[in-house]
Amino acid sequence: HAQASADGAWIYTGETDPATGAGWISVRDARTLQRVAQFGSGGVDPHQLTVAGDGQLLVANGGIVRDVHGRKIAPERMDSSLVRLDGRDGRLLGQWRLPDARLSMRHLAWAQGPTALLGIALQAEHDLPEQRAQAPVLALWDGQDLVLPSADNRGGGYAGDITAAPGGGFVLSAQEQR
Repeated sequence: HAQASADGAWIYTGETDPATGAGWISVRDARTLQRVAQFGSGGVDPHQLTVAGDGQLLVANGGIVRDVHGRKIAPERMDSSLVRLDGRDGRLLGQWRLPDARLSMRHLAWAQGPTALLGIALQAEHDLPEQRAQAPVLALWDGQDLVLPSADNRGGGYAGDITAAPGGGFVLSAQEQR
């Protein structure tokens, strides 16, 4: 995923070093796409990032460890996190994790309304299909706390994407399990 800076001058992209698995954020000139800076994502497997109202970056580090060919490996080493970075220099300003280390944070969306509420679409990476099917698909971050607002698992542990719903809240894409 790619995200423009608030002023449109820069494009931020989440990247993974295939040799080490380290997550990076590249800062690119919006006119040429030439990389002008790069800094750590604060985690592994940066999936999507968004810009907060103050210009800082929020990164969904999915935490999925992969080999050099992109295949998932070592699920016991998963380390998914939401990270807040200074968009100018990549300085780590905060990091939040869910209690279940096998819930990968993937997609991000800001709710419409007067308060800044970030919705995070989740992807369950549990070993057993039954565990994945029971996993929640949504986390919320209010600028201070990261929470699972519901145990609703109609998404079968996999939310494909998230967007703000008109009037507040979120809409997630997922396959309903029957």
